[in-house]
Amino acid sequence: MYMAGRSRFYSEKPFVIKNCIDQRQDIFVAKVKGYYPKSEYNNLLPLPPIFRNIEIENKEEVIGEYMYSQAQKHSLPMTKKDRKLTTLVDTNGLYMVFNNYYLWLLIDLGFIITDYKSIVVFEKNTAYEPFVRTMMDLRIQAILAKSTKEKFYKLIINSSYGYDTLNTEKFGKIKMLDKAGTFIAQHHP
Repeated sequence: MYMAGRSRFYSEKPFVIKNCIDQRQDIFVAKVKGYYPKSEYNNLLPLPPIFRNIEIENKEEVIGEYMYSQAQKHSLPMTKKDRKLTTLVDTNGLYMVFNNYYLWLLIDLGFIITDYKSIVVFEKNTAYEPFVRTMMDLRIQAILAKSTKEKFYKLIINSSYGYDTLNTEKFGKIKMLDKAGTFIAQHHP
């Protein structure tokens, strides 16, 4: 996985955008519309793959009959719009922005792009790669020699993470919780 470097070009031409997406070589950010066919819904049911923080209107047809009746019963304001992190199976007729890796994953899961608006293509930032390869080679040699230098090389690699990469070592305990679960996790680890 490469990080984006300098911007190479910007285009609003649909054939250029489609070509960049289909070639799977460039790093880009594209603004597209699309959907999953109904035949894929059962496969996507456990976790719809499009994550978005969108504005939702508190209408009965949007939030459902039960939630709407509960909100009215408890005198909650029903005229305001709320922003919610949601999972979707289409772009709701809106243009949405996706980076190259995320869009390729969606396409592999059956996502069909219906319209292309724009794309920005970036150079691959490969300046960090030789350093990581050298340090990993030294670390592997130390592991094979059963040397304690292995921890030193691991420390160098992990401490060098930053702009170019993300150290995911500390993010292994990420959970998706509701409000009550979050409170419990924060106060009773």
